[in-house]
Amino acid sequence: MKVLLIIPSITDFAAHDMWAAPYGMMVIASALKKHNIEFDILDLLGRNYTRKEYEDGRRRYKRTIIEMPKILRNKNIKRHYAIYGANFDDIEAEVEKLTNTYKLIVMSTTMTYWYYGYKYIYERLKNRFQTSTFAIGGVYVTLLESHSKTVFEGAHIFPNQRLQYFDKLVSEIYGKEFTCFSQPFSLWEFPDVESFSHRRYIPALLMRGCPFNCTYCASKTLVKNLEHKDPIKLADWVIQTCETTGIDNVALFDDAFLYRADEFAKPFLRRIMQSNLRLRLHASNGLHPRFIDEELASLMRKSGFETIRLSLESSDEKIMSITGDKVKRTEYENAIKYLQKSGYKKAELGTYIICGIPHQSPQEVIDSIKYVDDIGGVVYLAEYSPIPNTPLFYESIKISRYDLHEPLWQNNTLMSYWNPSFNEEVLNKLKNFLIGLRKDVDKADDDLQKSKTSK
Repeated sequence: MKVLLIIPSITDFAAHDMWAAPYGMMVIASALKKHNIEFDILDLLGRNYTRKEYEDGRRRYKRTIIEMPKILRNKNIKRHYAIYGANFDDIEAEVEKLTNTYKLIVMSTTMTYWYYGYKYIYERLKNRFQTSTFAIGGVYVTLLESHSKTVFEGAHIFPNQRLQYFDKLVSEIYGKEFTCFSQPFSLWEFPDVESFSHRRYIPALLMRGCPFNCTYCASKTLVKNLEHKDPIKLADWVIQTCETTGIDNVALFDDAFLYRADEFAKPFLRRIMQSNLRLRLHASNGLHPRFIDEELASLMRKSGFETIRLSLESSDEKIMSITGDKVKRTEYENAIKYLQKSGYKKAELGTYIICGIPHQSPQEVIDSIKYVDDIGGVVYLAEYSPIPNTPLFYESIKISRYDLHEPLWQNNTLMSYWNPSFNEEVLNKLKNFLIGLRKDVDKADDDLQKSKTSK
């Protein structure tokens, strides 16, 4: 009997596919193929539930407004709550269409505050396949294992720290040795892109984990130790997959793609460049400016690096220091200088500035926006999401109007509702200030995109 792989819908105030393929599930699919175990995929964020696709691989999901979860009602939240991808009626219809009997049903999870939708989908599947074994993994169950057990009653829960036991479960169910996660990351199968062919980008992960300990980030909880792929083997796989599928967008999933660049990123980019394929590389997770030197900037440009998001977070050196000390102003300034020298325009040099962390002032955010604009970057405002078991999560609890232990309140969209320093009026003023600065840059970006399309 087959395995059923589930990619759940999203319940949120806003959601887009910003190169967010289900990497872990795609690796599982590759491992199942290797071990001759058949599987079906129920992708509730699939092409049937997409309302717009962009040339760079991003997508807008189908959106259906739904009732606000009870916990969030009567809080004067001025946003529509919605289900993205398959809506509740679609989910019912999709589940009823499944005619196979499945020994094992596997579901991925991501954001903690999406559990409202996970629960609905799980209950429908559990009711439909009462004799099946359920296995749930991903970010949500890793960060909030106890909470997830109340959502997925009766399921096997696999936080990242215990992924090897997933292999044991599959082996027991199918009576054969199965290896996927019970080996070093360097030996994991590459993602099964072709089974998820509606996604028009290739997910590539060179390094798993992050060397830094930023106080707002859960990287160390999700992946304790740094592990890496062979950069040449990864690049060759990317090249072969691009040639096989015709896909030319590559999404880099790393938290620290540029760390130890001489050993990893530079060889990877050189091999991509040598292929003579016209690929477009996207790094939406953020790149560390500290590691960008003149050679690396040139390699990025020549290999087709298109989406750049530099992780600055703040221009205030005190905040830089107390939140993780991963970058200094001089390092950011040098990175911009090297990238500009290699040919990047201002519109292409995106920079993340965090907004809403505890003890931060709105003026500090404005100063950081001005700083980035003056240096030559473009600000992307990252509204803070309090992530469980991080130092700033506990600081957030101290100042919050609401109980942040409830995952629904961990949504970055709701930051202005619990953080007294960044209420809705203040946040809107910040966004309007940013919009004013970006008018000229956005026009330049439009001109840039038109020139690329015409080539």
